Amino acid sequence: ILDENIKIYPFFYLWSFLDLTCQFWTRSNKYHINLQGRYGDYHHIVKDKLNLNFVSGDSKRGSSLLNNLNIPEDEKWVCIHNRDNAYLQKVFPDADYTYHNFRNYSINDMMVAAEFLTDCGYYVVRMGEISDEKISTNNKYIIDYSNSNYKSDFADIYLLSNQNFFLGNDSGIWTIPLINSKIIGMTNFTNLHMFSLNTALNIIYIPKKFFDSDKNRFLS
Repeated sequence: ILDENIKIYPFFYLWSFLDLTCQFWTRSNKYHINLQGRYGDYHHIVKDKLNLNFVSGDSKRGSSLLNNLNIPEDEKWVCIHNRDNAYLQKVFPDADYTYHNFRNYSINDMMVAAEFLTDCGYYVVRMGEISDEKISTNNKYIIDYSNSNYKSDFADIYLLSNQNFFLGNDSGIWTIPLINSKIIGMTNFTNLHMFSLNTALNIIYIPKKFFDSDKNRFLS
């Protein structure tokens, strides 16, 4: 059930708060799942089917959102997302997160896939609170929601929860389709230690290419 007063915070803040609250009220660690350090515990989310639910009023707001984005209600859509520096630079302007730069890539790297998905009958919705680049396309089925006037916390959750599948990388936004048991395609994937997750989750991985500067070639 979503409320218009919901505020979305960085995942590690939200998880720590919920985890500590749960331990306080239950006086135990029975419901403690340390997702930050033990990626295998993501399996609990799928096993327990912790899907987000929408009430009738939310459905009406969702229909209005789709209308504003020119997506007919009976059509399918896929959400895509690329990681860049824009979000961290705005939210944490005084912090140095450049050590994460190897995880970034351009939205233009996803455009061939986006065009292919539209040929398959999907609308493609580019997600993101803040982005470095805008999409340049004449394809009316590709929607740059990240740079639209219709962004909201509700819209983020609605689009990611009702899509057919998600195509992106290991930036925090992927946890919403995970909670809703959506198929996830991880592109330019860098957290190689998480590969074991695909044994229980609906995740397909395409690793990012790593270049060895000493050998002057990509690793294989």
